[in-house]
Amino acid sequence: MILNALENLNLLSVEQIADIYYVFGKDITVDDKQMKEILISMTNNGFFVPDDTADYMQKFKEFPEKTINWKTVTKVIAPEIIIGADGEMSTKRNVDESQNKLLPEIVHIYIDPKTNAVKIIDKN
Repeated sequence: MILNALENLNLLSVEQIADIYYVFGKDITVDDKQMKEILISMTNNGFFVPDDTADYMQKFKEFPEKTINWKTVTKVIAPEIIIGADGEMSTKRNVDESQNKLLPEIVHIYIDPKTNAVKIIDKN
């Protein structure tokens, strides 16, 4: 279920995530070879800017473990993720580039915890 969701860029419900966590806990892992395929799939589906894929893969390779767990994924990818009001997820850089850099003065991106709507705050 986890790999399928990641590969197909599907969102899991809070209940599904809770069920997975309670069954497997902190021991959920992905083999580093599978992570490469997942990153490539996410790039091909527009989640990452292609230039960033190699950077993320390098960050994962810097960890000594041969399996990647939630903690590792959170450290590497989560700080760069934003969720749109429609539930679509993307990286900050991908959003900037998709808007053709019309927002060069972004200071902060705020995500409303109730609606997950993204609010971009600029210097003006």
